[in-house]
Amino acid sequence: MELQANPMSFSSGKNNQIGLKLDTTYNNGSAETEFLLDESYSGWRGMVHGGILSTILDDTMAWAVISLEVTPVTVKMDLRYKNPVLTNRKYFAQAKVTNIKKTVYELEASITDESGKVCVQATAVFMKASMMKIQQPSV
Repeated sequence: MELQANPMSFSSGKNNQIGLKLDTTYNNGSAETEFLLDESYSGWRGMVHGGILSTILDDTMAWAVISLEVTPVTVKMDLRYKNPVLTNRKYFAQAKVTNIKKTVYELEASITDESGKVCVQATAVFMKASMMKIQQPSV
């Protein structure tokens, strides 16, 4: 299934000038992306802001569910920040679906550095979105 990201999405949109422009690969309940962020996305000098890292993990986990041909929404996400993620260095985010109960999807994800050291771990619950309940903004 080839689902196109919203071109203005902060995380994956290619037309969002201030967005992350993540290019995520996904298949069979898993997803991964690599990223390198500059100081524009920092909290403390030289460190990527935790909210940005949360966004990257949320997006990567969503694509893992999308790979199962489901349109998901995040219900709950827990994160553990283990090591700093530094600006101007390459990192990897990986996510996988670990359990499915009808329309509920449980996931695990992490961000690692180039040596494989875990910097951030996450678990999350996503649900299949009811498209009837998602309202599109009027133009």
